[in-house]
Amino acid sequence: MRCGLKFITLICALIISQSLAAAPLRIAVAANFKSPLTDLVSRYQDVSTEDTTIDIIPGATGTLTTQIIQGAPFDILFAANRAGPEKLERLALTRYRQTYAMGQLVFWTRNKTVGEEALTDFSGTLAIANPRHAPYGQAATEVLESLSIRPTLILGNNVAQTFTFVQTGNAGAGLVSLSQVLDLKVSPQHYRIVPHRYHAPIEQQLVVMKTAPGTATRFVAWLMEPEARLLVEAAGYTLPACGHD
Repeated sequence: MRCGLKFITLICALIISQSLAAAPLRIAVAANFKSPLTDLVSRYQDVSTEDTTIDIIPGATGTLTTQIIQGAPFDILFAANRAGPEKLERLALTRYRQTYAMGQLVFWTRNKTVGEEALTDFSGTLAIANPRHAPYGQAATEVLESLSIRPTLILGNNVAQTFTFVQTGNAGAGLVSLSQVLDLKVSPQHYRIVPHRYHAPIEQQLVVMKTAPGTATRFVAWLMEPEARLLVEAAGYTLPACGHD
């Protein structure tokens, strides 16, 4: 009887371990970094010896952080700030935290040439991400306050929806991420990088969750390799020094 019980226990353990090994890696990502992350994941799967399915779930940083606190089964969070990752770390939900990129905010209009005074002279409907949930929205708010500009605002749930508002003509202009305009090959004459002095640095951090599989750690380690860092830089971000948190 005991031998039979041990055999059943062994079989159950094998089934569980195989299920864990086969489970996809679930990565939650701030909307601004979804496209670069998709390219990074594709490249990683090309060079990695592991056959791992990786699911990418985009959203606003604040929303994703709350979902993790409430038990969402994400393995990695690529946030658009450091506040979210730091909060998760304080709650003892993570085992690793790292700055992976510094974001850049741009003023973008769909049909007009953007000169040096385009933002200060703008008087139409301006799309920004909701500053309550999205770090790029917080940065946009800081810019408007710094320049004492009070346009009519339309708020996106995240910076991706903000971009869509301008793209579809529902807003005359928007404050979005440089990564987005580069990804969609927007003409340089239609956007301008907002000088960093008008807003706090957009320090984008990632965290690996305490329950994440080893695949998560290996993927994050690969992100620190020169090839991956060049891909991040080409996507419209500046790079932190290695090891900076």
